[in-house]
Amino acid sequence: MTRVFIDEFIDPFFEEIIDNYRNAFLRGQFFWCHFPYIHENLEIWRPVSYDGTQTRASHFQISSAGEDAFNRSMPLYNPKLETDEEFIVVRAKRRPIILITPSPEEIRTNLLRGGTKINRHLCLVAPLYSVIGKYGNIKFPQEFIDRVRLMEFPQFFFIPENTKYGIRSSILRLDSLQAVFENHLDPLPLKLSKLAIDILQGQIECFINGKENTNYETLRELLLNPD
Repeated sequence: MTRVFIDEFIDPFFEEIIDNYRNAFLRGQFFWCHFPYIHENLEIWRPVSYDGTQTRASHFQISSAGEDAFNRSMPLYNPKLETDEEFIVVRAKRRPIILITPSPEEIRTNLLRGGTKINRHLCLVAPLYSVIGKYGNIKFPQEFIDRVRLMEFPQFFFIPENTKYGIRSSILRLDSLQAVFENHLDPLPLKLSKLAIDILQGQIECFINGKENTNYETLRELLLNPD
């Protein structure tokens, strides 16, 4: 029996957002956003040049996180850094993401002076990693890409290309969900179709909390075992 992939089964896979897409913030909507790489080896920026008080630093250098990481002997006041804090070395890239959860409604309450901020206007997003590079080079083995398209892996969701809005065929990584500030998102008038969102939400529930009997599981079984 001929194999059918998720991007062939779900048709249409995308929908355009006609009205007010910049302020819509819909589940399944596409955005561009800077997104950090996750580094396995922790590196930190450590101050190497101070003023006379040893509380103001003017120069930093990258160093591997040693035994005293997050346990420094002196705080900094400029830039502000407590003894149990570090400046982490991270690298980021602007890439397409899909909105998983919009920013919650604002909680109206009195704040404590000097207390912790309650409303942060954060969204939960998942990043796209293209399977084809900008110069046409394939970035993953074709056999692996096909297995993602068959929904074999609960942490990966295949996204077909959408040339109109510059989305290359990609793998959506649910193992890299991240909170980002709403005002960092650059919206596109494009979102997943109703069926695609339904399948993705079922996959998220299965991946995160092991929920069973979702439309995701039904489609996954159909694609992996068509006979």
